[in-house]
Amino acid sequence: DLDDRDRKTISAIEGLRSELGYALMQPKRWFGVLRRSTFARAVQGSNSIEGLNVKHDISIPIPRIAEFVRVTDAALQQALPGVRLVNFGHLGDGNLHYNVQAPPGADGARFLQDNEQAVNTLVFTALQPFEGSFSAEHGIGALKRDELARRKSPVALRLMHAIKAAFDPQGLLNPGRVLAPEPTATAVHP
Repeated sequence: DLDDRDRKTISAIEGLRSELGYALMQPKRWFGVLRRSTFARAVQGSNSIEGLNVKHDISIPIPRIAEFVRVTDAALQQALPGVRLVNFGHLGDGNLHYNVQAPPGADGARFLQDNEQAVNTLVFTALQPFEGSFSAEHGIGALKRDELARRKSPVALRLMHAIKAAFDPQGLLNPGRVLAPEPTATAVHP
């Protein structure tokens, strides 16, 4: 039996057939077509139709993506039975939007509040044996700054700070983004 959500999803996919077929027959244009297409908007909008989710913008070497997804999906199902996984990526660049939603019928906001950190830890830790990164095309910014500090060695962080100080000695460019200010840093952050 199909529920209303399933019918909406099937309807959206059926509406994309001709647009996707056209794009695939025109290889020189297909990236541009897909970026502007109903298909791209449908993928982006599917998260809001389905509800809140723990979002991840990760990267993995292309040959290892399928195995990462298989292993990580299984680990998440074991840790949080019934979670829904809404994954999509970029063709050919190794970036993956790996999104985890509450089990059907669960309160999405409550799921996020109670499980976001555990889900992030599981996903980011699962990336390590696959030589993946917890950050892809959307970068580190302020949201992943603390994660960067947890995942990089003190030597790597000192090197990053030194490079930042060389290009921005007064600390004016994006203060507090990517790198937390060092307590002993000479840069002045407003």
